[in-house]
Amino acid sequence: MVFLKISRRPMAAAVLALMVWGVSFFLHFFWEMAQVPFFLGMAEARHWDVVWLCTRATLGDANIAFGAYTMAACVSRDWFWVAKSWSRSTLLVYLCVGLIVTIVFEYWATGDGQRWSYNEQMPELAVTGTGILPLAQWVVLPMLLAYSTRWMFLGWLVSKRIGVFHAKTDGAADDPRQSSRRNPGGGDNGTSRENVRDFQQIQSKTGFGTPGEHSDPRPTHREKGSIIIVQ
Repeated sequence: MVFLKISRRPMAAAVLALMVWGVSFFLHFFWEMAQVPFFLGMAEARHWDVVWLCTRATLGDANIAFGAYTMAACVSRDWFWVAKSWSRSTLLVYLCVGLIVTIVFEYWATGDGQRWSYNEQMPELAVTGTGILPLAQWVVLPMLLAYSTRWMFLGWLVSKRIGVFHAKTDGAADDPRQSSRRNPGGGDNGTSRENVRDFQQIQSKTGFGTPGEHSDPRPTHREKGSIIIVQ
C-alpha cells in the first residue's frame, strides 16, 4: 500500500479508516430509518424488526461508502485525499461508485431479487424504476461524510500535535539544566519556541487558525519526524 501513502503512517491511516466507516454508518442509519415510510409493509412492521432491517441495510451502506472512499484513494494515489484539496476526478469516482452500486442493487432488489418494494409515496426514475430517495442518499450523504471526516481527521491531527507540544514543553520545564542550556537568558525556552513554530505550521497546512497568525510555512527539519501528513 505504498502508493496510497499508508505504510509510513499506519496509525493515521487506521484512524481515518475508522472515521470513514463509523461516520458513514451513523449517517446512513438515520437515513434508512427516515425513509422507512416509503417502503411497502415497513410502516406496519414491529419497531425492533424495522430497526434490525435498517441496521442490516446500514452495514451494507457503510461498506459501500468505505469502498467508494478506497476507490477514490486509488485514483488519487493517496489514502489521505479527503484531508486535502479534492480533485474533480477523485470526487467523481467517490460519488459514482455509490450511485452505480445503488442503481444496480435497487433494480435487482425490487425486481428479480424481490427483497423489498416501494409504496406509492416513493418517487421513482422512469427508466430504471429506482427510488429517488435511495439515489439522493448517495449524493447527499457522501458529501456530508467527506466534509465531516475531513474536519474530524484534521481536528485529530491538531489535538495530537497539541499533546506533543505540551509534553515537550512540560519536559523542558521539568529539567532546569535543559532549559538553561537552551535559553541561558531566561524567558521562554528554545523547545517551546520550536513547538510553537511547528504547531503554527500545521495550522497553515490544514487551514486552522486565521491568516496572519502563521509563521513561515516552509518546511523545517523538525517536520521529518512529526505527525504532519497533510502536505
